[in-house]
Amino acid sequence: MAAGLTAGLIGGLTAFIMTGGWATVLATTINKSEMDIRLLAEVTPHRQDVAGELGPAGGRQNDAAQTLLRRYPDLQALPAEQRLALLREKIISDIGVGIPVGIWLGILFTLLSFGLFGTCGTILASVLMRRHGSVRHMILPYLEGTIPAAWLILFCYLQLFYQIHDANPLFVLSFAALACAAWAGILRDWPVYLRASWYAAGIAAVLRLAQVHIPWLMDVFVYLVAAVVIIRHGLLQRRLA
Repeated sequence: MAAGLTAGLIGGLTAFIMTGGWATVLATTINKSEMDIRLLAEVTPHRQDVAGELGPAGGRQNDAAQTLLRRYPDLQALPAEQRLALLREKIISDIGVGIPVGIWLGILFTLLSFGLFGTCGTILASVLMRRHGSVRHMILPYLEGTIPAAWLILFCYLQLFYQIHDANPLFVLSFAALACAAWAGILRDWPVYLRASWYAAGIAAVLRLAQVHIPWLMDVFVYLVAAVVIIRHGLLQRRLA
């Protein structure tokens, strides 16, 4: 376990240096201020349009200026030059605050997630090695458990910092359930057909929550087959007991 934790922490630190660090800083700075930067770039050439207020039709107002005033209605009480100056200062302060926040959050997420991944992966490998006795026979079930866990870390990261799939938390939760089912099936040594039925139902749910356009009949078919397999396995286990 100590070896797995050490390997996970080293992997997390490496991931932070290579990708996780700058990607998190990017999410907490540029991505967060992207709309304000675009508004500043579009409004600055049309300063005379910023001076007007939203209201009567026929007034010469730039679309970007209208968006700026809708986004920050308090700016309507200020002159045009002050509005742009305040927007510039806001962008600078947001980026300045976002840099250390991105560094802290990035290193916290990578160390926790990779440390947990390394520890759990070591436990899984030891269980499989005792069960199968050789690396050649345990490598496939090991990958069966660790690959969904690795994808789960990626999806959690994207959901937290980039809000994938319209910020729908059920997408990540469904994939977490799928990864947990994979680990439960491997550790309890479920038959391959039973694990495959769980995977099929889980993948169908994940794809539906990810807004992948697949026919509903396909979902119904997958769920029915999975239910039949699970119920049949339960009845078989009851008879054997």
